[in-house]
Amino acid sequence: MLFSGSYSEGQCMKCGHKIARSTPTSLLFFVLLAGGGIAVVVPQLARLYGPKWWYFASVGGAELILVIVILTVLVWIRDRVLGSMETCPQCSGTMKPTISGMYDFRWLPTLLDVVLLVIFVAVHIGIILWLRTASGAGG
Repeated sequence: MLFSGSYSEGQCMKCGHKIARSTPTSLLFFVLLAGGGIAVVVPQLARLYGPKWWYFASVGGAELILVIVILTVLVWIRDRVLGSMETCPQCSGTMKPTISGMYDFRWLPTLLDVVLLVIFVAVHIGIILWLRTASGAGG
């Protein structure tokens, strides 16, 4: 699979310390995650409430919103844990942006890609368990 995203790097103007960050923005990866979610959730809904044509559109939209929300939360957590790119974590000096841009066609996922996938799968396992409990199937 091909991954892409944005990349930025900064260097402290005081001590020279460098920081690099990347954020996944691969539309292909997001669409594959949403498609997998649709393939898992729609049959459960159809079994529970009967087949409806609008399940694909509504669940598809919800899947893409879920991917964007999870990614936004992950980037927010990463920035809180690692600190901002405006202040040097070593000397509190001012960081100067040195490189900023996009990377395309990366063959290996970043850590955020992997965490996004794990959380997405876990959320869908929870959704399926909730739907089975709601239908009284239990297993």
